[in-house]
Amino acid sequence: MKKTRNHLFLWLLLAALPLPGQGQERETLRFSRPEWNFGDIREEEGKVTHTFVGRNEGDEPLVIVEVTATCGCTVPSFSRKPVLPGEETPITVTFDPRNRPGSFSKELSVFSSRRERLARLRITGNVVARELSLEEEYPFDFGEGLRLDGNFHSFAYLYRGQEAATQFEAVNTTDEPMTLRLEPATADGFLTFTGPRELAPGERFRIGISCLVPTDSPRYGTVREEVALLVNGRRAGRTLTLHGIAVDPPQTEGPAPRMQCGETIIRFGTQRRSAGSRTQPLRIANTGTRTLVVRAVESQPGIGCSLRPGERVAPGKTLEATVTLDPGSLDYGAVSKRLLIVTNDPEHPSRTLRVTAIIED
Repeated sequence: MKKTRNHLFLWLLLAALPLPGQGQERETLRFSRPEWNFGDIREEEGKVTHTFVGRNEGDEPLVIVEVTATCGCTVPSFSRKPVLPGEETPITVTFDPRNRPGSFSKELSVFSSRRERLARLRITGNVVARELSLEEEYPFDFGEGLRLDGNFHSFAYLYRGQEAATQFEAVNTTDEPMTLRLEPATADGFLTFTGPRELAPGERFRIGISCLVPTDSPRYGTVREEVALLVNGRRAGRTLTLHGIAVDPPQTEGPAPRMQCGETIIRFGTQRRSAGSRTQPLRIANTGTRTLVVRAVESQPGIGCSLRPGERVAPGKTLEATVTLDPGSLDYGAVSKRLLIVTNDPEHPSRTLRVTAIIED
């Protein structure tokens, strides 16, 4: 019996070991030219192809089961027919240059039926960009012949007292002069504009927008501004939208608070829509060396939080709060809501928590 157990142990040990060459690269399939440079490719001329030819220099048949590429723009084509020793097999690679101007280098890996990497192939070249139409350069139509390259910009953090700026590229596509005026569609007063008021036919220009949340402003958290464009005195059908999160100015040295949440996802599980409100605990810890101050708390419809702006957490302490879910105000099915907490933590001034649930009858 002891001998049988020893044999069984030895068999299990050998079975757990990798096969010879498993996970390694074996050079049994050799390519005389494993790299190919397409040179300059004109984007408007479309896809290009090249065929690599590999030779089985081993003493056993091999089967190619997969050729992987580092990008979806590169598509390999190959045969799964066994390649006998001394025989050759082609691998054709097609590259699509559309919307990929500039130089490129794409690697492909060739794998056998034993999951061994047989070879690495590479294609390189340079895509000469085609000339874009005005509609492609400026895809957003604001009407009256005015087109822009975008209609949204995120500033990420808006540090109070520090101006943040962005630009939109625009063009007058008409054969007539155009007047342009920008005015805020929201009343926060954080925005200023730069740009021409009189536009010549076909003129390309830039619209500059700056956002400044004053240091003495009580505003913290999400800032969403909309800008209306008046073209020849008429309001355009679209607006420009700017988004950011107002936080304290960055701190680079000295004592600082550090916010830490016990959970980043607050799960309520399955809840009946007819049930009343449910709560889950939320713990906010301060692992820093300065008092943590809650600046803003934002929740989406159907959820709430007992945490309030102005609450303070001393260094080394934890604040107990609750998150509330109202199933009756939510649609049936899976729910994922956002809870945003803004503090004076200079390293991570805002934290986004996810509140999830499944609402059923």
